[in-house]
Parts: sequence; structure tokens; C-alpha cells
Amino acid sequence: MAENGFQPILAKKYLTQKHRDPNQNVIIFGSMISHNTKRHAQLFSFYGPTRIAYLVAEGPVDQNFHPPSLYSRYITIANSEFSKANLEASGFRVDGYIHHAIDLDLIRKARTDPMKFDRPKERFTWFVYTAQTGVRKHPETFLEAFRIAQRKTDYSIGLMAISALEPYLKPDDKHIINHARFGTLPYDYVLRFIAGGDYYLHLTKSESFGLPALEARALGKPLVAVRMPPTTEFIPEGGAFWVPFKEVKAVGGYGFMEFLIHEYDVKEAADMIVQAHETRWKYNSEYEDMRQKQLERIEEYHYKNLYKQFADLMK
Repeated sequence: MAENGFQPILAKKYLTQKHRDPNQNVIIFGSMISHNTKRHAQLFSFYGPTRIAYLVAEGPVDQNFHPPSLYSRYITIANSEFSKANLEASGFRVDGYIHHAIDLDLIRKARTDPMKFDRPKERFTWFVYTAQTGVRKHPETFLEAFRIAQRKTDYSIGLMAISALEPYLKPDDKHIINHARFGTLPYDYVLRFIAGGDYYLHLTKSESFGLPALEARALGKPLVAVRMPPTTEFIPEGGAFWVPFKEVKAVGGYGFMEFLIHEYDVKEAADMIVQAHETRWKYNSEYEDMRQKQLERIEEYHYKNLYKQFADLMK
């Protein structure tokens, strides 16, 4: 039994155990676009004793793919208020939401040992990005905004990513670097990577939560972010340069659900990136204030505090 009563275990590993503990509590975790989530829900419904389904939804769920009845016997928890609304709109009973958590012990280590990025010139600002690409992220849009901002700042800004940006990069791109593939590096390395930047670039268009944004907050890094749910649920107003979204479009996501895409103007996003850069060097006290805003009440997101709510539900 791990600390606070939690022990991560793969569903297939649990189901193949010869001597399963009949009193063992199990949490099903998964995005509603995942085949495995549905399969595990079906299997656990037969074998038991599943108590909690912790579900993620970036938009309306296809009920033919994921029938709400699969979860009727569980305490169903969403990972954000935004996910909860999407699930309820799709016919699911949702008992509440619990945000994703972070390990503040690892975060503190990363803050004291950030990665060092060379600055090609004086007063150069590094933005970092650590996430997948794809239909929810729209890297082509935020890269367009970033290139506009680079021209406006005489290439005094750069983007360093742990992602898969290569297909979206141009031969003449300058100071836009895909440092490594997403998912290929140890977690403590990724935290040090985020800690080494000046800002986290969070111009994705659809999220169910957006854990890298929370990691950036805990590392005291201000964001340039789209003012959309669920980011606005956990990033303080004063912790980001906010880009307004113009409209929300429902886009098919692998046939299992629709992603709610928050469209924004690339020129407005570029202006926010430029403003962030200027604040970093011309108004350093404002930059430090933003960093402090990010750190306020961050202890609430430590897993020892936040995930205690799961343990309370299992009593």
C-alpha cells in the first residue's frame, strides 16, 4: 500500500493477478477517446471492485462509443469543471471534479536546478513548450503567432520544445528548437526544462486540463495562454498574458468524441508574446510579480493534499 493508500497499477496487470485482493479499490483513469478506458470499465464492471472512474473529456462524447451506463455503478469524477460539463452534456452522471495534481517535492528540486539555455543575445527571452501535437494543440497556429512576434522583436525571443514540432517547422526558422520528443525524457528532466525557460507557451486550443500549464505555475513561470476553460480554472488571473478566443468550434476527434476548439487571432497572440518579452526585460518587477502570483496557494495542488479527496471517497 503506497502513501495515502494509493498504488498505481495497470488494469491488465490487476486483471491477470491470480489472487486479487477482493477489498482492493481501483480507479479507472482515462480520456474518453481511449479504447482502453471503455474496455477497462467493462472488465472491471465484471470483476470488481471498481469504485471510482476518473474521466477526461475535451468535448461532447459519442454515447455509442462510450455509453454512460458503463459508469452507472461508479463514483464518476472529472478532471476539471470543463470536463464535467462535457460529460454531463453527453448524458453522464458526474459526482464532482478533482483537478490533476503535482509532486511539489520534485518541483522544488527542479526550481533549484533549472536547465540552462544559452541566450543568443542580451535580453533574449526563452519560451518553452512541453506537450504533444495534434488536433487539440494546433502547433501550426501558435508557431505562426510566434514567428510574427519574433519579427516584431528582431528575433529576441526563442521557443524551446519537448514535443514533435519537426513537421511544422520551416527551413528558415530561427531560435525555434524541438529539443526532444515528448515522452522520451525522465519526468525530473522535463521539470528542469520548464524551469529553465522565462515563460510557458500555452496557446493550445483544446484541453481537458493541461497539466504542463500547472507544472509551469508550480515552477513560477508565467504563461502566454488562451483565456479558455479549463486553463482559467487553475491559472491565476495575474499569472498569464491572456489571449482571448473568438469562437468555439466542435471538431471530430478520432470518431469517439468532439473536441471543443477555441479559435484565437494569431496577431493578438503575437502581441501578447511581444508584451511578455518586453515585461521580462523592461518591467522586471512586474515579471517577478507574475511569478509570485503563480506560486500563491500552489500547495493545494500537491498530490498529498489534492488526491486525499479520492481516499475520502473510498471510505
